[in-house]
Amino acid sequence: MRRHRRSPFIVLIVATFLAWGAPPVLAARYALLVGVSDYPNTSAFKPLRGPRNDVERMRRILSGRRFDATNITVLADGIGGAEQPTRKNILAALERLATQAKAGDFVYLHFSGHGSQQPALRLPPGADPEPDASSEIFLPIDVGHWDGKRAAVENAIADHELIAILKRIIAKDTFVWSVFDACHSATLMRSGDQDVRVRQVPPEALGIPESAWAEARKQARERGTQTRGAAAEDPLHIDSQNPAGRGRYVSFYGAQTTEEAPEMPMPLGLSAGDPRKRLHGVLSYTLAEALESLDGISYRQLSEFILQRYATQNISRKPTPAFSGSGLDAPVFGSAGGGPVLRQWAVEKRDGVAVVNAGLLSQVSEGAILGLFAAPQAKDSERIAEAKVVSTDIFESRIELLPNADGKTPALPNAAYARMLRPNISFKLRVAQPATPASDDKAGQLVRTALEAVRSRTSDAARFEWVGWGKPADVRLHVEQGRLWFLPAAGALVKDVPGAAATPSVAVKGAVQDLQSVLGKSLDRIAKATRLMRAVQGVGTLKPAAGLEIKLTRLPGGKTGAGEPLRPGGTPQLTAGDVVRFEIANKTPSAVDVTLLYVDAAYGITTLFPDQGQLNRIGRGDTLRSVDLNPDTGGIKLTDDTLGSERLLVLAVPARPQGGTVDFGFLAQAGIVARGDARTETEDWFAAAVFEGGSPQSTRSGPGGLRAEGAVARVFAWEVLAADKASPNASKHH
Repeated sequence: MRRHRRSPFIVLIVATFLAWGAPPVLAARYALLVGVSDYPNTSAFKPLRGPRNDVERMRRILSGRRFDATNITVLADGIGGAEQPTRKNILAALERLATQAKAGDFVYLHFSGHGSQQPALRLPPGADPEPDASSEIFLPIDVGHWDGKRAAVENAIADHELIAILKRIIAKDTFVWSVFDACHSATLMRSGDQDVRVRQVPPEALGIPESAWAEARKQARERGTQTRGAAAEDPLHIDSQNPAGRGRYVSFYGAQTTEEAPEMPMPLGLSAGDPRKRLHGVLSYTLAEALESLDGISYRQLSEFILQRYATQNISRKPTPAFSGSGLDAPVFGSAGGGPVLRQWAVEKRDGVAVVNAGLLSQVSEGAILGLFAAPQAKDSERIAEAKVVSTDIFESRIELLPNADGKTPALPNAAYARMLRPNISFKLRVAQPATPASDDKAGQLVRTALEAVRSRTSDAARFEWVGWGKPADVRLHVEQGRLWFLPAAGALVKDVPGAAATPSVAVKGAVQDLQSVLGKSLDRIAKATRLMRAVQGVGTLKPAAGLEIKLTRLPGGKTGAGEPLRPGGTPQLTAGDVVRFEIANKTPSAVDVTLLYVDAAYGITTLFPDQGQLNRIGRGDTLRSVDLNPDTGGIKLTDDTLGSERLLVLAVPARPQGGTVDFGFLAQAGIVARGDARTETEDWFAAAVFEGGSPQSTRSGPGGLRAEGAVARVFAWEVLAADKASPNASKHH
């Protein structure tokens, strides 16, 4: 289609940057934060409420990351003291950065607001030729409508304008990190949540006529004819502009271009109407969450965390955040990386109450257990006390010290530091009911009756929370065209798109008892898959694997050869018929027990390894290879049985001396395999979380047992697309 392209907003900037050398020594840190909420010049599309919150939160975070307040420029409406995010002010701020930044400096750019597209007409010399005839645009507060004389949307900022300035900044040997929490694509999606809005404006709302698109397509064809067969020229001219080759670039964006970037009340874990909720762009909030929670990681690890948070909160089968750039393996903000991720915060006394400088944004919630230490450099074995979080807000929490083994409660020292021991992860699945059906809506009435029966199940009290239509939820039910659709939190309904991943649904037909059974089983399946991802989060996907090396390789169409490496931290697009080959090398000091689980787009869970009765222990120095397990395909064969976002989970636990193996195969969606021996504490923790939906702290070990046993979890995500000749009888995984 003419208005859809594979690259996300401004992705062509990233595509032009080459991988330059080692990261520079940071001399100064600059930031430009742009948030556009209201659009007073037009009523053709809805204003947003989240960008101003995104900007305020990022300003606070950057202030704690050695950004001088005088070097942080804020352009946002609704924020006291900030200039308006007009086209003139945004471009002027970028020009100042291009002038001020020097070799070794760090530049952070954050854009929150609406995006769209316009016909690629009258491009300046040297601009991207736009073969699909469209240019991405960001909409400032003073955006207008299509100006036929200028062949552009009034006051919009086009991608080629940003590219020109960013080239100049990077050519000065800087490190640039840009975040675009906006999108522009018009997709076949709907949102029934009154609190969820998408940061996308269809070009029609800007008054762009069809004649302009026709002319743009004509010019694109002419440009294609003129450039066909010519070698691609590097528009950055890196060799001449940057012989030292130090500057690098990283870009995070809220969605692929065929997707929508939503804003919604965050955190999602709080109940609807909780005063602590604030509207945020999902990418902006999740990024802030990561920066408040983690340190000493790379941009690639940061992207892994963001993808994992999207999965654990069932934010959406879409959008898929995208991450690109030559500096993905550099440490975030230039901090020293390579060591374990240590989450700790200062504790202070306020009117006799112990307060920790971390809250919901740092993933600290009521019921979590913290360890207290006398010094920030103290070893884990030097813990002086444990404390329970009794209340929390966005940035801080109040704690109560717990009795020691002797039953006595220690006094809080004058100086103390808290570290997370056992997070209190919510395993309830919040389900939003469909809108009240009309009296003549037979399908809606049937769903309503079946749903009432499902809600009455007494066993569901600890597993489900039911909310009304239009309220934020993990899963939202929607009835349309005789089907019951299971929408994710961001409310994307996709249907009737050839080759695309449709929203999961079931037909509304037959007796109410039949629908009740189908509805109950479907919700159980969704809940189980979602809780599994949250349980993995409880293990900690960013903990170093301590010598466990995992390599994935894609074999397009299952063909033999070296293949293409797949790395965590991205969401590559794979095709039905592809084979994913894996190797897991154990370079740890001891044996490890490994389980591989596959979570498909329809919430199915399949055990890839081990098979029933198969030993899953990898000895010290040994390697597990998929080609040895499955010589026929060499790995995981993807089919079109399910299409969309799918994930491979690798769970590894150090072998217990004189103990049996730890095998998580019982988590498979198809059912529990009968076992003759008792589960380990680690297995019990996952079982309670996934099957019962209960708090891990109610089990024998809790997450502390996981930490002690050294469990490691890694998540690899990809999107499976349809292929023209995918075998309908092929096995999905073996």
